[in-house]
Amino acid sequence: MSSPGEALERAEYVVTADIGPYAETVADARVYSVSTVGLPVLKGDETGHRALRVTVAPERGPDGVPVDPLRGVRRAVLFLVRDEHDGGWRTLAPGVLVVTGAGALTGDNGPLPEHWPGRGGRER
Repeated sequence: MSSPGEALERAEYVVTADIGPYAETVADARVYSVSTVGLPVLKGDETGHRALRVTVAPERGPDGVPVDPLRGVRRAVLFLVRDEHDGGWRTLAPGVLVVTGAGALTGDNGPLPEHWPGRGGRER
């Protein structure tokens, strides 16, 4: 996806989440425990989704090497789809926007950025 707006359209569930430790590695992706309690849901039904297990697709770093987009991250907006194999949630690729400060990327901190941070355009 070329922008967070396009990811928002393609995702089934978009939520701000506090990122916990990763629980396991499956294939080339890590599975994280995340909490959405009291945080904004940008798209989807928030009922029943307080604590999630999310498989995080690796993203390509500047040198082309796969990187874990949640490594060292405390809070992020996650663009999620249902995994067709296990029925759980997985991120789109790219599908992670890191949140700095106490807010989310919508509402009190403004709209989603036009470009993925670090991939052209202005950064937030």
